[in-house]
Amino acid sequence: MLDRISKIEAAGDPDSAVKFNPPSDVDRARAKNAYDLIQKKLAKRDLNSDNLFEDLISEKAYELDRFVNETP
Repeated sequence: MLDRISKIEAAGDPDSAVKFNPPSDVDRARAKNAYDLIQKKLAKRDLNSDNLFEDLISEKAYELDRFVNETP
């Protein structure tokens, strides 16, 4: 998806000083690690709790999942 954004930006304004650089393999690995850690934490979550932080993390994870699984 990010590669597609890079191509769209290049096509839209080839002379732009600000260029999108696709994430490196290290960036992708860090993001995957963070995602996996959050998924593990959410799997342990007590659905009957009144913890606002857990609710916020759950909501953001849901939004991220929707964005990642969005069809192009």
